[in-house]
Amino acid sequence: MASSPGTITKALTLKGAQYNHCILEGHKTIENRTWRIAPGWYALHTGTGKSDAATQQRLRLLVPSVPDEASLPKGVIVGAINVSHSL
Repeated sequence: MASSPGTITKALTLKGAQYNHCILEGHKTIENRTWRIAPGWYALHTGTGKSDAATQQRLRLLVPSVPDEASLPKGVIVGAINVSHSL
C-alpha cells in the first residue's frame, strides 16, 4: 500500500457523504469491513448513493455539526486517509 499520500493507488468508497465528512473531521476513526484492509494511504471516495434517513439522523445526534447529506459532494474523491492497522 501507499507509504505516503503522494503515492496513493487504491481508494475506499463509502456510501453516504456524511460518513466521509465524519472521517475527515476526525469524528469517525473506525471503519468496519467484512474484509481486511491493508495498512497504508487510501483515497477516500464518496459513492453516489446516500445513507438512509435513520443513519443520517443517528449521525446528526452523534455529530451535530455534520452537514446535510444533500449538501455534500457525491461520486468524487474527497480526501486521503491513513489506515494504521486492521483487526
